[in-house]
Amino acid sequence: EGLMSAQQHLQAVSSGLSSGVDGQTDTLAAQKIARENEISTAQTQIKQAEMRLKSIEAEVKDMEKSSKINERSYIKDKSIYDAVQKEIANVQSSMDKLQYREGNIEELKEKREVLTRELSNIKMKIEQR
Repeated sequence: EGLMSAQQHLQAVSSGLSSGVDGQTDTLAAQKIARENEISTAQTQIKQAEMRLKSIEAEVKDMEKSSKINERSYIKDKSIYDAVQKEIANVQSSMDKLQYREGNIEELKEKREVLTRELSNIKMKIEQR
């Protein structure tokens, strides 16, 4: 049976026919054309994949640039923020040394007004004598 199959295959090849990959009997020329089409399709897919790869690589480069810009901006903003925090701490420390408390200036202004009125009243009493 194996011998018969081999002889039939030899006869088919000799007459220009051969069984294809899918088991169908085709001429060698038709098989060649089919393989060339498959190669062409594969080459097209490779080129498309290469184009997608280039596009993605360009996108990654843009994202890296943007990331570096954002990182530099963050570092700059962080240093400004830290400087402002330090200045706030210095001002708070100075206020603590002065024993400043919220509303202290308003209280002093009110005391001044009261004392100014009292002084005016005393001056009037002295002038009336």
